[in-house]
Amino acid sequence: MDLVKIVRSKEVESVFVDGLDRFMYSECKEASSREIAQLGLQMKKCWFRWNTVFVVVNNLYENRHWCNNGDVYSPLLGYGWSYVANWKYLLKKQGGMRVLEDLEGNEVMKFKIEGFGRIRVVD
Repeated sequence: MDLVKIVRSKEVESVFVDGLDRFMYSECKEASSREIAQLGLQMKKCWFRWNTVFVVVNNLYENRHWCNNGDVYSPLLGYGWSYVANWKYLLKKQGGMRVLEDLEGNEVMKFKIEGFGRIRVVD
């Protein structure tokens, strides 16, 4: 999958990746370190060129990966990734914020996009 082509062609603002662990596996084989590095580079390219934000959703992080400021440490991608603990959402703009709703229209959370893979939840 070439994320750069998808993001460029559709002017995508945010990408919610449903389970980075599944994203990294192909045909029940673990992805090589080269493939993981290539994916990370594609994500960074999308951020720097088109300001596209990636949020990892429904990933299998352990509690020890949580940081005090709400960021999550990913063994694959380092710090600065935001975690959302469900997988069926609609993303809507509301002024300068984004609103995440479930498929029944219930608000899950409001957040502001701050950078590559980083969101700030708004109360």
